[in-house]
Amino acid sequence: MANEEPILLDFSNEKFIENLIHQEFLTDDQAYLKSAINFATKWSSNANVFEFTTSGSTGIPKINLFSRDQVIASIETTASYFNLKKGDNVFICLNTIYTGGKMMLARAMHLGLKVYIVAPSSFPFTDHGNNFYKLAAFVPSQFYTILNSTESESYLRQFQNVIIGGAAVNAELKSKCKRINYCNIYETFGMTETLSHVALKKLSDVSINQPFEALPGIEIDSDENNCLRIKAAVTNNKWIETKDVVEMITDEKFVWRGRFDNIINSGGIKINPEEIENAISAPLKSRGISEFYISSQEDQKLGQKLILVIEGEKTFHNIIEILQDILPEHHAPGKILYHKQFKRTKSGKIIRTI
Repeated sequence: MANEEPILLDFSNEKFIENLIHQEFLTDDQAYLKSAINFATKWSSNANVFEFTTSGSTGIPKINLFSRDQVIASIETTASYFNLKKGDNVFICLNTIYTGGKMMLARAMHLGLKVYIVAPSSFPFTDHGNNFYKLAAFVPSQFYTILNSTESESYLRQFQNVIIGGAAVNAELKSKCKRINYCNIYETFGMTETLSHVALKKLSDVSINQPFEALPGIEIDSDENNCLRIKAAVTNNKWIETKDVVEMITDEKFVWRGRFDNIINSGGIKINPEEIENAISAPLKSRGISEFYISSQEDQKLGQKLILVIEGEKTFHNIIEILQDILPEHHAPGKILYHKQFKRTKSGKIIRTI
């Protein structure tokens, strides 16, 4: 189950990059390092414009251009929050082609951190890891696998701070994180357009119902559709309009409700699929259903009819009746579809197609 030993990229050593860009130490099975080396080469050349590509989970992937100053603004916001200093160890197990992994690398280069990097995988640890890391980033599927391993505690005790991003964290994973009191675990809110996270929600050793809190220097509010707006140095101090429906708690805190472009209007009732998914996660998991989502189909009477889409073969016959007992009136799906395997983006997000 263990991965290969992490490779050390020591950005605290100013001469290290000179050796790194020659790529002499790469072997055929270390191709995952090429994107990291390419980015490191560009960063060290004092380039002023960098490309970041969206995941494609809510549309066609697109390239966003950011100035060096914007990237540094994001880096320094995170560094201040987690007290990252030159020589600190960080762990990268995300693909550095995408924003989450690329920003971990950018933080290391700008701050002079020591990076321990491994190939992206569902279980990115070795059996004999004994380093202590100030910060690591995971996607939810990775962290779910980690917490379901028998040795999860021995691995996670290596970390002071863990951030989880790239997709929403479901109720089951939040419940597992709540029981951890030996490292700090945070769910992140962010997007490529904000160069990763702009708000955090602590998951470990706290109430599950904690709101997101914007990082220092990040301004937030909501528009007439209750969609979040963001303004910060990383956005060139211009408001970014999102499609994320939120409930503002204070000027700095919010509860994420779902995506505006996913909202279903069924018989005049506006329903956030993500809220239903959160509510039914545990009962479906107890019946062996771990991958699913709520979507809709056109309906002559309702306009849109809720459907439950499940990855796998049909194995249980009265799921709709069970969900009707759990969910509010008119919020239970009226139909179930089964897909052998969901379509996913390269970064692992489910593409919600019927």
